[in-house]
Amino acid sequence: MSTDSSRERLKEEFSQHTFIQNESNLGFAEGNNVGIEYALRNGAEYVLILNNDTIVKQNLLELLINVAKSDRNIGIVAPKILNADNHRIIDSTGHVFRFGRLIDRGCREIDNGKYDSKVDIVGACTASALYKKEMLEMIGLFDESFFMQYEDAEISWWTVPLQLDTFRRKIRFVI
Repeated sequence: MSTDSSRERLKEEFSQHTFIQNESNLGFAEGNNVGIEYALRNGAEYVLILNNDTIVKQNLLELLINVAKSDRNIGIVAPKILNADNHRIIDSTGHVFRFGRLIDRGCREIDNGKYDSKVDIVGACTASALYKKEMLEMIGLFDESFFMQYEDAEISWWTVPLQLDTFRRKIRFVI
């Protein structure tokens, strides 16, 4: 919870938006769950998780939603995430299985276009990921025992059975 006057300044500057203030620092998973639950209760079909220090393309949300709408079986859509300090270095192009665990595809590699095609992946880094309401209702929200790390790997893990069952829920990476 902020102790400066930033909350009041934001409420004034963005008065058309709803602000949710928790009484304490709930951590990434639980804090986002509060917002996700609010969004779903109020009719959201999609939920975008986006770190507060993220710089996005102007049309990112439209791009992600269009991909999600393109196939009813897509449950999560992930954009390419580049390093904040060096935009030539990839942080994530989605989660994949390697060496028996989930890892961020392309992490720490130079972005030379190798990962620029739309592909199905296992999961998404929650620095920026779009979740379909239907999928969240099937698998649940973030595990709140993960205060600030690995919640994305955990929720990705729970999508694996959905990717294998008859519903074939997919996670799609897009640039």
